[in-house]
Amino acid sequence: MDTKNYSLRKGVIEDSFKLARLYRIGSAGLMDAVYGGSEQGLSTSEIIARRIADPQSIFGFNSFTVATVKNNVVGQCCAFSETKLDTDRLYRHLTPDRQNILEIINSINYPGSLYISALTVGKRFRGTGIVRSLLLNAEARARKQNLDSVSIHAFGDNNAAISMYCRIGYKIYDSKQLPHDPALVYSGPILLLAKDLD
Repeated sequence: MDTKNYSLRKGVIEDSFKLARLYRIGSAGLMDAVYGGSEQGLSTSEIIARRIADPQSIFGFNSFTVATVKNNVVGQCCAFSETKLDTDRLYRHLTPDRQNILEIINSINYPGSLYISALTVGKRFRGTGIVRSLLLNAEARARKQNLDSVSIHAFGDNNAAISMYCRIGYKIYDSKQLPHDPALVYSGPILLLAKDLD
């Protein structure tokens, strides 16, 4: 598959399961730690896909920008105004220990920003400019919504991601340690990075 000819578009409901798989991969185990096994008979990807298919959810397909190559979904960016987080809906079906993980993450935020909740590009398509295009698209969305910054969480020991974000103007704003969970790929603190827009 030619990786140089990609395009960006808004997410649609039909993308839900593909976006869920990418979201789960990009979370480096976080979605498994929070949602894995939380709804009987559903995989983590199926739980996430249900959230994405819900047009009323801030994590719904309406919040996604999708990168495609030859009509195949290869990347995604889920972003929304930070003030729209509905924790009651977010925590529904979760045990207190799983809620705790989300509460820690949600306790570090950058007021007035467009929050990127998920940014993932399939391994085969990394290094092709898609991540940068998705980030620039998020900045344009922030400006369109009269927001003056963009923010994103990343694990502190995900050096490649931290380095990339810092190269394009993000700064580390805050950090907190998450409790240990065997599903997590990284063990370092969760960082909040933000970029103020001109």
